[in-house]
Amino acid sequence: MKEMKKYDILIILLCLTGIGLSFLLLNRGRGNVNTLLICSDGEKKVYSMEDRIINVENRYGRLSIKIQDGKAKVITSDCPDKICVHRGWLKNPGDTVVCLPLRIMAVIEPAKEEDRRSDAVTR
Repeated sequence: MKEMKKYDILIILLCLTGIGLSFLLLNRGRGNVNTLLICSDGEKKVYSMEDRIINVENRYGRLSIKIQDGKAKVITSDCPDKICVHRGWLKNPGDTVVCLPLRIMAVIEPAKEEDRRSDAVTR
């Protein structure tokens, strides 16, 4: 077997450093607490992401949202097709669920204003 040269060791160290930096950059801000914005009948309400169940009711029906471990999910809805229930967990800022028949929308909002990102369409 061939001996490792000093450049081989340097390349390995650079790769490990790159992996470590990538991990740190991708996971930055995960400690921040996001909020859940719920819009219904022209009203906007902001909820903290502490474990609970939120019941939203308007003239079109009722919907329940479960918040657990910093994630949110629609668990029951009066709508006929239940697409909002099958949407799954909202985890990251910007994740959205909309129930069109009930005209209710829930969005995960970032903890800090500077974490709000815009894309090419919204600029």
